[in-house]
This record gives sequence, structure tokens and C-alpha cells, in this order.
Amino acid sequence: MNVQPCARCGYGVYPAEKINCIDQTWHKACFHCEICKMMLTVNNFISHEKKPYCQARSLKTSAKVFNLGKLFHQ
Repeated sequence: MNVQPCARCGYGVYPAEKINCIDQTWHKACFHCEICKMMLTVNNFISHEKKPYCQARSLKTSAKVFNLGKLFHQ
């Protein structure tokens, strides 16, 4: 059996608990929003820089990332 490491925790992911999203393998419990920690599915997430976000947080996150980028690139 080919067990791949989880993108968040690094532990092996077995087929029964596996989600493949954002070109990575995740435990179902590890696939949650980076900000609010809401559990996500393949149907209700948005990715940014290979990290999952809930749709409610995605606009706020995009604005923060853009502003931080401007801050560091001035």
C-alpha cells in the first residue's frame, strides 16, 4: 500500500481518510481553512499559494496577502 504524507501534519494518509486537493494529499480532518479552521471539502474551498481557505475568508485573505505583498516590495 502506498501511503503518502499529509500536506498539513506530515503523517501518512490511508485511503479511507484521504482527500486529494491542490495537488496534495490531506487527511479529511487536516483539510480545513487556514484562518478559521472550518472543515472543508473538495466542493467548498478556495486555494491560495497551495493552502485551503473557506469561501467566506477568501476575499479577506486575498486583501491581506496583497497588502502584505505591497508592504514587503516597497
